[in-house]
Amino acid sequence: MLPLLQRMINSIPDSQEVQIIVVDNSPQPLAAADIIGSRTNVEVYYSDPARGAGGARNEGLLHVKGQWLLFADADDFYTSEAFTIISADLDSDCEAVYYGWTSCYSDTLEPADRNYVIRQYIQAYLNGDDSRLRYYWDSPCGKLVSAELVRRHDIRFEECSAGNDMGFAVRVGTYAKKVKAVDKPVYCATISSGSIIHTRNVRNVRSRFKAVVRLNKFLKSQGLRQYRHSVMRLWLQSWHSGPHVALGLLFHSWRHGNPLFLGSSRWLKTLKTLRKSKPKV
Repeated sequence: MLPLLQRMINSIPDSQEVQIIVVDNSPQPLAAADIIGSRTNVEVYYSDPARGAGGARNEGLLHVKGQWLLFADADDFYTSEAFTIISADLDSDCEAVYYGWTSCYSDTLEPADRNYVIRQYIQAYLNGDDSRLRYYWDSPCGKLVSAELVRRHDIRFEECSAGNDMGFAVRVGTYAKKVKAVDKPVYCATISSGSIIHTRNVRNVRSRFKAVVRLNKFLKSQGLRQYRHSVMRLWLQSWHSGPHVALGLLFHSWRHGNPLFLGSSRWLKTLKTLRKSKPKV
C-alpha cells in the first residue's frame, strides 16, 4: 500500500498552502517517517482499525486547518492539472464544487470505467439539474467542500465496514446553499483487487445495505423522499450469502420504512426506453 499512498501524495503540490492529512488505520501501522519522506506538508495520524475508513476520515477532520476540504483514497490520485483547475474556485461562493473524474486500473494505468456515473451527474448539472450532484454523488472524493459547512452541521462519516461515506457526501449536497460542477477531471479513481468497493462479502453487503437505509431516512426527514436510493441491487447480492441474510435485510428495510422496491418504476421506464430504442431487424 505504501507505493500507492506515495503516488497519491506525490500528485498533490508540496506547498505550505496545502495541508495533507494522512490517517493510517491499518492493523500494522506504517512509520510516519516512511509516509512523509522528504515532503514538508504531510501530517500523519492514526486511527483504530475497528473504526473503519469512516473512523479514519473522522480522525482527519479533527486536524483540518484550512477553508476547504479535499478527500482521497490512498490508491487513487489527482490528475496533473488538478490543482490548477481547483485553484480557480478557492474564492468561490459555493459551499461544494464537484469536478470530473478519470479512471484507470491501478497496476497498468489502462483506462477503466469508474468515472462513468460521475460524467452523467455532471452532464445533468450542465443541463440544469443539480440534484444528481447533491443527492446521488455518494463519494466525498473529487469535490471541494467548505470546512465551515462541515463544522456548522457537524457532518461526520459513519464508522462501519462499507458505505461509510454515503451519508457524509449526501449531507454535504443537502446542506450546501450553493453548488456547482466543473466539467474538468481532477481525480483519478483506480480499480484494484481487494478494494472494499469490489469485496462483496456478507459483512460489507449488510453494512452498505443498512447505510443506504439510514441515508434514505435522512433524505425523508429533509423532505427529499423523491431522491431516496434503491437497495434492490444490494438485496439481490445478499442472496449469495444465503436466504437468512436476504430475509434479515428485508425485515430491516421494512422495519425502517424503506420500500424494498424503491426505484422500480425508474427501472421499468429505463427498460421500456431501451426496448423502444432497440433496432428492428
